[in-house]
Amino acid sequence: MADVIERETAETVLRKVVERNDPRYAAAGYILAVILERKRILKVKEQIIRDGKRVFVYEQPKTGDIFTIADPALRLDQLAQVQQDVAQLLEHGLNPPATAGETPVAANETLPLPAEEAAPVN
Repeated sequence: MADVIERETAETVLRKVVERNDPRYAAAGYILAVILERKRILKVKEQIIRDGKRVFVYEQPKTGDIFTIADPALRLDQLAQVQQDVAQLLEHGLNPPATAGETPVAANETLPLPAEEAAPVN
């Protein structure tokens, strides 16, 4: 991942990830929040345990905006993929360009979930 990250870019992407509330972006959102915390753009206001998971409540002091970010409990073997995901989000946002052979998805269209994700949980 690039050492230099534009503050607006990382914060803007985090805002979109939080707004979308898509579990696919949970780990990347967590990493973006940590990056912004280390750059002193976000401050941890509170840490809570919700449904057995650690959740951070971040505040953007300049705007007063609050971000609630769950800790995805990443394992070492997941870090390379999450790092790629974050780099992809910073470069292309939430709507990456289609690669050869793929059909672009319209902004208001949703992608179907794989069968194992679409099955209801009891």
